[in-house]
Amino acid sequence: MKTRFLSSCQLLSTGLLLSASITTIAFAQIAVGAKPIQIVAFGASQTAGKIVSLDQAYPAQLERRLKAEGFNVIVVNQGSSGDTTKDERSRLESAIPVGTNIVLFQPGTNDCGRQRRASESQVTENIAAMLSWMKNRQLQVLVLGGDCYEEVQATLPGKYGYTYYGKMAQGLQDFPRPDGQHFSAEGYTRMVDLLMPSVRKMVAEPGTQTDKP
Repeated sequence: MKTRFLSSCQLLSTGLLLSASITTIAFAQIAVGAKPIQIVAFGASQTAGKIVSLDQAYPAQLERRLKAEGFNVIVVNQGSSGDTTKDERSRLESAIPVGTNIVLFQPGTNDCGRQRRASESQVTENIAAMLSWMKNRQLQVLVLGGDCYEEVQATLPGKYGYTYYGKMAQGLQDFPRPDGQHFSAEGYTRMVDLLMPSVRKMVAEPGTQTDKP
């Protein structure tokens, strides 16, 4: 009886190891595929990293973090300081080319600026048009919100099967904003910490594929 019990334990241990090995192999296949997973960070100045170098902005830090975990990715920074949703809509196709898999979408927070204030209906129309375009391209999308018409940003993604992350700056209350609005490199590092679980899940998703031409 004792011998049988030990044998069962050994078999169980072997089975667990085999299961772990299969999981590791599956992860490796995702991580080192023939073509890198293309991620576009699409947004305004917080995406661009207005007061830091391009290498310190969150998209560059995110790429380094994902690669450190073994994922074969390219993260392109398509942030443009001052962009409104109208601006983003006008450059959507050039900013998110064919071959993109994932979009981290920050709707233009500048729609609520004093000089370029847009109505809620205009912002709703612009965001809806962009999400519809992304849906037609079969892209994975994570929407990173802000303070401008936040309810619109929070409710629209679900209508297209997309996830609303919450405010882009959530969890960063203790990090300084040297110009009163934008984060330092340390702030963007923390932003990446908080984004990683969501992005990691998207990158590892078996359905991640290149969008339609």
